[in-house]
Amino acid sequence: MSADNNIDSAIREIEALAADDDFRTKSWRDILERSDMRSIVIQPKFLRALGDCFVLKQIDDSMRDFMNEQLDRITGLLRERGIDLTDSQEIEAVEYARSKVKAAYDYQQATEWESTRVSMRKFRWIVAIVAFVVTLFSRCAIQMDRQRQEQERKERQERQEQYREYEEQIKEERQMLIEDMLVQDPETAQAIKLHLDELLEDGSISKEVYDELIKKYGFDQTESGEEAAEE
Repeated sequence: MSADNNIDSAIREIEALAADDDFRTKSWRDILERSDMRSIVIQPKFLRALGDCFVLKQIDDSMRDFMNEQLDRITGLLRERGIDLTDSQEIEAVEYARSKVKAAYDYQQATEWESTRVSMRKFRWIVAIVAFVVTLFSRCAIQMDRQRQEQERKERQERQEQYREYEEQIKEERQMLIEDMLVQDPETAQAIKLHLDELLEDGSISKEVYDELIKKYGFDQTESGEEAAEE
């Protein structure tokens, strides 16, 4: 097999790895460090094909470091053969391959950064939405609590009004019951009247209170009725 055929065969091997996105260091080591590759890896044609394998590809730190080590090894092989390392097709091809390896690594880093940036933007949006929801929920909770308190206040006020109406009704019914009892039982009425007179005389109650009780229990009407009957 001619030298060109060997180079073309080796190029097809590395192109197959690149086509499969197989950038594991072991896969490339198995090809590049084979004993029959020593005379091939230093060829400009192979080195440029090697660089092309990394065009628009993404590689990690370990693959980048591995490829730089391989290119350094290839540079050492060129030095052993006495090839000019400052101005030759071989060294230009080495630097071409090195630049494509760097570009593949930089592309991977840029992609990761963009992914991180997008993730951070999404995270900030999520945080903002959560904060908005929490604030909205808090406001709704406060509003609901105010409405509950207002409802409780209204219900309490209604109960108080109902109680006052009921209490007034009880007082009226009690008053009517007492008045009916006094009308139906003159002796008891007379005894209560005398007791009130005694309280007034000894100062236990004031004249205003006395008059109010006399009016409240209808003693003024009773007296008026009795005076009319005597006349």
